[in-house]
Amino acid sequence: MKHVLLLAGVLVLSVVFSVLSKDKKETQKAEAAAVEKEEKAAEKKVEKKEETQKVEKKAKADKKAALKEKKAASTKAKASKAETKKTSKKKKEETEEVKKTPAPKKEKATPAKKAAVVEKKASMKKEEAETEKPKAEKKKASAATKKAAPKEKKASSPAKAAKRAKKEAVEEVSKEKKAEKAEAPKAKDVKKAKKASQPEKKAVKAAPVKKKAKKATAKEKKADKKSSTIKVARSAICKEIVNHEPKEKGTSFSTDVKELYCFSQIKGAKDTVKIQHKWYRDDKLFSLVPLQIRSASFRTYSQIDVPAKGTGNWKVDIVDVESGEVLETVGFKIQ
Repeated sequence: MKHVLLLAGVLVLSVVFSVLSKDKKETQKAEAAAVEKEEKAAEKKVEKKEETQKVEKKAKADKKAALKEKKAASTKAKASKAETKKTSKKKKEETEEVKKTPAPKKEKATPAKKAAVVEKKASMKKEEAETEKPKAEKKKASAATKKAAPKEKKASSPAKAAKRAKKEAVEEVSKEKKAEKAEAPKAKDVKKAKKASQPEKKAVKAAPVKKKAKKATAKEKKADKKSSTIKVARSAICKEIVNHEPKEKGTSFSTDVKELYCFSQIKGAKDTVKIQHKWYRDDKLFSLVPLQIRSASFRTYSQIDVPAKGTGNWKVDIVDVESGEVLETVGFKIQ
């Protein structure tokens, strides 16, 4: 009996111990699950904080980038304004310098040219008078015919009137040709009279005493002229002038060049001084450009249009008009 009781007690104890062990395991599992839940919740909180921090950082970076862009745009706007101001100032200076530089004056007409111009004008007036005379005669004739013509002629066809007008015009042209032929001998007589007057001039030139006197006066005039007080600081032949400075300078140019410039900087002028740029092609005067120097250091230039076949040896003499001295010669070639 004792043994049976002991076995029963052992069995009871084992059952109790197993129940207790099961309860412990369940409690441990529940505790572990709760701890895991808490850890996951904490991790989620940390992740949310990190995400919010990232969003805030991005927003701050975007703000900084926008501010930088605004600053860069403002600096660019300021730089563009400054550049526009500089360009406007340069343009004003260029316009002032252009106004200061005088336009190239035309050469003075010689008495022979003046006489030729006068003769041309006289001939033009004669031609106008001759052309106006037949017109006036036409008007008078037409008025007379209109008055004397009967009513039946007025009712005639326009084709007949046109034929009559053509005939009258042909007759007037023939009359004008006859008048010109009649005036031709008079023109020949005028030319003969001019030729007859020329030997007297030759006789005057043939007098040796007067020639010597003229030479002496020319030498005296040259002696009376003072030496030049101005000097050429810089000079060049170029293709372009920008801001009163030479660009694409050279001593030889191709035949494709259409225009050339002679730049010169003159120093030493106290008052306005006159100079000349004399362009020569193969020692023959091609162009003469008068210029004025208006300050102690003055930049100026002259320009020519190069002819289509402008090859040869060229040069520009910079001449002081008052003294007649060649201040400098700039040579170049066109090949």
